[in-house]
Amino acid sequence: VSSWHWAFGTGDTSRVKNPMYKYLSTGVNNVQLIATNTLGCTDTIVKPVKVLDAPPIMLAFRDTLICKGDRVTLKSAGDGSFTWSPDLSTNNSFTDTPEVSPPATIFYKVNLDDNGCMNSDSVLVRVTDHVYLQVMNDTVICSGDTIQLTINSNALNYSWSPSAQCINPFLQNPFVVTNITTTYSVVAHVGGCSNTALVVVKTIPY
Repeated sequence: VSSWHWAFGTGDTSRVKNPMYKYLSTGVNNVQLIATNTLGCTDTIVKPVKVLDAPPIMLAFRDTLICKGDRVTLKSAGDGSFTWSPDLSTNNSFTDTPEVSPPATIFYKVNLDDNGCMNSDSVLVRVTDHVYLQVMNDTVICSGDTIQLTINSNALNYSWSPSAQCINPFLQNPFVVTNITTTYSVVAHVGGCSNTALVVVKTIPY
């Protein structure tokens, strides 16, 4: 090969074998190379070059709640090198999945460096030392009717019993069906923190 002709997709060209080129705007540019040898034979190749304003960071969540003393893994994805800060109660700050256990509510910032192309984002880790749980008042229904049990809570997971009467015992506000007066118990969890409450559903005949 004796000559090279590059077209960068912007109207600019070069005849250098290995040119350097700086794109000034984002978008996809179809870059073309025409190579010619000393016998006059040519060949052409075209490949897209994607120019980003910043490398994208994908976060599994931007806000989470943990119990004080628990640990949570911050999950991110992207091309490049990750750095998390502050380095407070953090394991593996230079990975895409650090494990953290902050003593109080805090924002963790993530920086992504893809060969000098930078981006950043953050995750709020809220810390609580108790589970707030307020259940509905005891109530009366007709025997065999369906009723929705409702609570107000900051918990992330719930478990109701007796589960056999619940359409889904793991919902915050499940529907239940009962023919007899029943005391329902709910256990609400945020990691290692939990709280329990009771609600009585009294049944009467139609």
